[in-house]
Amino acid sequence: MELNELNEGIEKLAEKIDGIIDAEYSDVIRYQKKMEYEKAQILSASEIIYDAYRSDNPDLDELAKSGAIWLPEIIPQGRPTEEDLRAIGEHLQARLDARIIKIKA
Repeated sequence: MELNELNEGIEKLAEKIDGIIDAEYSDVIRYQKKMEYEKAQILSASEIIYDAYRSDNPDLDELAKSGAIWLPEIIPQGRPTEEDLRAIGEHLQARLDARIIKIKA
């Protein structure tokens, strides 16, 4: 048996094992992907809040569209106050904390 044939056999076996592992843990893999997506949403929303703190004319339109806020009533109409931004930031932090707890459980 040549070395190339042996390598091909090893690669096929590795692919088969990977497929079995992926099938066995598909629920975990799917859940992990959802959690990573949610984390990215929350971090993007946090960036919008950070930019709003630094802006003279904060715009939260993208925040409302992002879907990261589960309590849409906390997004104020018009210019947000510092208290509004703080409440949104706390909401996002609570979502991030809850997400971390879910993964650990």
